[in-house]
Amino acid sequence: MPEPFCLPYAKAALVNLTRGLARTAAADGVLVNSVLPGLTETDGVKQGFAKAVEATGRSQDELLAAMLRREQLDAGRMGSPAEVAALIAFLVSEQASWISGAAYTIDGGTIRTAS
Repeated sequence: MPEPFCLPYAKAALVNLTRGLARTAAADGVLVNSVLPGLTETDGVKQGFAKAVEATGRSQDELLAAMLRREQLDAGRMGSPAEVAALIAFLVSEQASWISGAAYTIDGGTIRTAS
């Protein structure tokens, strides 16, 4: 099946795995959380854009605009690796010592979730 169909199921599986592992590891004092980043400006994404520019003849700006429309990013931009890293740094800090079994979506508002 194409990736857009499979991706939501993979993320749902990760969320359920996180919850299960958190319950299993809690007695040993181990915290388990997951981070679900959206479109993030990584080297891999940059390489993908470069290949798409070469394959389509469209400019990187055109392709990025199309991607932002398709992903419906409320923020109107990709995330940075530093933004994702900041969340991870918090989760491994003492300040997050009471957080376990949580899945954090960090995607600029792309995925609409109920609170």
